[in-house]
Amino acid sequence: MVNEASFNSVDIEPYSISKNLQDLFLYSGKYRPEIYLDENVRSRISTFALLASADEIVARCERLATDINTGRIKEIINKYENNHGDYLFVIADKVLIMN
Repeated sequence: MVNEASFNSVDIEPYSISKNLQDLFLYSGKYRPEIYLDENVRSRISTFALLASADEIVARCERLATDINTGRIKEIINKYENNHGDYLFVIADKVLIMN
């Protein structure tokens, strides 16, 4: 498909969320999950506003609060730690067509 769109030399570069991230988007609480319990934070993250029902958000925030309070959240965070990145940048060179 990439070749059909006149791209070649496709590379993938992993991007990992840093612990001192300041921007707010869905994964910004990777190392600070307590931020998701703040309604003001959730209201600024489109995934919460567009893809989750109010009931689902309440239920999952209650579960998150429990996991944070029991310390289980550390186990969950460690379980998903990897060296593959949290997001991927796709880098492709455009094929130049000479006429």
